[in-house]
Amino acid sequence: MSNKPIILRSQVLNDFLSLVSQFNQLQVNGTIFLPHKVSYAMSKNLNKALSIQKESNAWKRDAIKKYVEMDKKGNPVIEQEKQMNGQPTMGKYKFLSPKHEEDFKDVYESHLNEEVKPDFNRISLSDLEKVDNLPVVTLAMLESMGIISELTLA
Repeated sequence: MSNKPIILRSQVLNDFLSLVSQFNQLQVNGTIFLPHKVSYAMSKNLNKALSIQKESNAWKRDAIKKYVEMDKKGNPVIEQEKQMNGQPTMGKYKFLSPKHEEDFKDVYESHLNEEVKPDFNRISLSDLEKVDNLPVVTLAMLESMGIISELTLA
């Protein structure tokens, strides 16, 4: 029996990519320094996460073509609504029907909740202990995705 955790596509697309972005910002600010081993593993893991993101974006483009009205150029039609100050909002897709919108939301949610197996490179806890100012929530996220090896409680 494998002790690898279940990792959902949404965890990779939201949590992990956000974490890498935060690491990068902290490094730029000089708040955190990642040892070479940790930085290398995170770089490899980022590439794996970006591959999942690329696949997910292709899946979403195909789903949009199925559920959303397309213009003559083959682009999805975006409905622009106005805010009270007259400025346009971000807009939303113009679905073929309310049923298509509901179906799209259902399949997209299912897509995000599918298990993925990114085979992340593991990072030893002893290497992570060398990182000053590493937030505890970061350790928890890395551990929940099976990235930390040799996690032991003292």
